[in-house]
Amino acid sequence: MPHSLSTEEINSVVASFGDSPMDLRDKALFLTAFGSGLRVSELVNLKLDQIELTRGVLWVRCGKGKKDRAAPLSPPAMTALEAYLECSRPRLLRGGISRFVFVGRYSNLQLTRERLFQIVSRRVQSMLGKKVSPHWLRHSMATALLKGGADLRDIQAILGHSSIDTTQVYLTTDLDSLRAIYYATHPRGRIRHEEKH
Repeated sequence: MPHSLSTEEINSVVASFGDSPMDLRDKALFLTAFGSGLRVSELVNLKLDQIELTRGVLWVRCGKGKKDRAAPLSPPAMTALEAYLECSRPRLLRGGISRFVFVGRYSNLQLTRERLFQIVSRRVQSMLGKKVSPHWLRHSMATALLKGGADLRDIQAILGHSSIDTTQVYLTTDLDSLRAIYYATHPRGRIRHEEKH
C-alpha cells in the first residue's frame, strides 16, 4: 500500500527549511513534489519552460506512458519556486546555464534521482525520524486531496494515472478517515461507535 505523510508532518518538514541557497532549492523541490504529485523522474527532468508561475501550473511532458498533462501548483509551491528561481538558482549555477529547474550545488547539471532521494529522505528522517522516499510526497498529496473531498477522477488526472484502478488504491489507504466519517454520520454507525465508548 502507498505510504504517506500527514499534513502536520508535511508542515513540520516545510517549516524546517532555512534561507540558504540549498534550503531554498530543497524547499521548492519538496513543495513541488507534494503540491503537484510529480513522479521522481518527472521532477528531476522538469525544465524551465514547463512552469507557468503566473497561471499556477506546470506541464509534465511525456510522463509515464508518453503522455503530457497539466499539474496544478499550490500557492506555497509557487512562492517557494519563485524564491528559488530568483535568489538561489543563479547562485548555484555560478554563471552557468541549464534548462533544468532543479540543479546541483554549483553545477549546471540536473539533480539525479539518487540525489533527490537523499535530499528528501535525510530531511524527513531528521525531522520525523521516518525513512521515506520522494514517492511518499506523491502519495501524501493524493491522500490529502481525497481527504479534502476531491473526486477520484480529478486525482487520477493530476497524477497522470492511465487507469482509475491505479488511483483507487488511495481509497484503501484512507480507510481510517472513511470509517470516522461513517461513524460520525450514519445512524447505525453512531450507535455502534457510542457502544464502544
